[in-house]
Amino acid sequence: MSVNNNNNNNAESAPVSAKTKKRALSDKPAKLLPERNVRTVFGSNPDQFLLNAVKEACYGAFSLPTFDQALQRIKSHFYDRDYDAVFQNPEHLPVYSARYAPSRALCYYHMFLEHPTLLKPLEGGPSTILCIGAGAGSELMGIAAAMVHVAPLTVTTSSTSSTAKTKKSACTGKQEEVSHSKGAHSSSAHASETTEAITDTFKQTESGNTGGMTAVDLATDPAPPPPPPAAAPSRSAAEDMESTADSSTSAPITSVPVSGDDTASNQGRSKVNVNKSTDIDSSLAASVEQQLDLTIPCDTAIAVAPEKKSKVKKPKKHQVKLVIQDYVDWSGILEPMQKVVRDRMNLPKDRLKVETEVNNILDLDPSVLARVAEADLVTFLFVLNELFQDKKRTMLLVAKVVAAMRPGAQLLVADSAGSFSNLKVGERTYMVYMLLDHLKDLEIVYKDDATWYRCPPNATYPLKLENMRHFVRIYKKI
Repeated sequence: MSVNNNNNNNAESAPVSAKTKKRALSDKPAKLLPERNVRTVFGSNPDQFLLNAVKEACYGAFSLPTFDQALQRIKSHFYDRDYDAVFQNPEHLPVYSARYAPSRALCYYHMFLEHPTLLKPLEGGPSTILCIGAGAGSELMGIAAAMVHVAPLTVTTSSTSSTAKTKKSACTGKQEEVSHSKGAHSSSAHASETTEAITDTFKQTESGNTGGMTAVDLATDPAPPPPPPAAAPSRSAAEDMESTADSSTSAPITSVPVSGDDTASNQGRSKVNVNKSTDIDSSLAASVEQQLDLTIPCDTAIAVAPEKKSKVKKPKKHQVKLVIQDYVDWSGILEPMQKVVRDRMNLPKDRLKVETEVNNILDLDPSVLARVAEADLVTFLFVLNELFQDKKRTMLLVAKVVAAMRPGAQLLVADSAGSFSNLKVGERTYMVYMLLDHLKDLEIVYKDDATWYRCPPNATYPLKLENMRHFVRIYKKI
């Protein structure tokens, strides 16, 4: 891994209200697993493992006879910034994912590992991560790989009984029953309310002293090498996943990828009813209930010993819910990626639950805003620049999303640090992050105006890997 950070600025955390502290995730750093535990999944080279996992999930795309032609069309549409032509053609989707997902998945994987505040939601608790424009699967693969490093939270439950009791029965020859009862506990999920849009959010920047900007030329992506022969990917253990592809297909390039990547049912908390014979959620330890049916002789005292206090730790179900939003249906790509995540990264559904939301984010569908309201982390990774092609609707979207976020929730934004992030407001040109930095309801947790993610020089993949120059912002709703 090679990440060069320039002009890093870590903002101090502003005081958080008592209400925010109650609703936000704990500030305690996420607990990481020992390196030996991670090696049992990744082997000795996590980056190559992740690339091999993406290659396995995209095997069907590499087998397409029209792969080269489709990829050239995609690059041409990107050059023209015609994103609908890229993503509304179903033939393009698997090719796009095979081409752009691996480099971005590596970038997101290391981005999460470098920032403890991003690792915290990966513990669960439970927690929800909403990824906007993430249909191509880069967020799924990168975040899932980061989860392998994080120890899942566990819940401790205890059960105790009353002190010892002595009961002397009457000399009636009858039987008596002594029983112990247990208490029932239930939890209820709180609902987050969506506030009104902040329609004048961006007006303040026009009067600010931010200065003008000139466009930076962005290198176009060279033509890719021919696709590899259709060979069945390895389905062995972690050591097999480390095996590298032909080195002749692995030459990394340094051009910045065109910013066009990843554009494209609420889960309530469980309640337990001990009076019903249904399955009990595994997050609660089963209490012991005994019923003693004893024949008691005349004048015989019965001493009932107290039950021992017990503590049981069990992982919570659906600890992390990853919601992938996009405006086209990427299920043909996401389903094989989920299978690889389950099989290769040992992340079953009770550890990572994946849901999809298919709609145009600019339509401000109530279901999307409801997803925002329940999320602990919302991501816009290499998608915001594309959305700003419709500047007015995207400004309203950003205001609505920020208003809907609950206090303490985080917003992660990353995109090209070049001219594709330029935005003209009035007579001035700004970088997109300048406008976000002026939103009054967001506290800047971390910012970097330009950083490089450089793919490992020895990593191999059937196509050339992209080095990525991008900006990063992590915000917290206050």
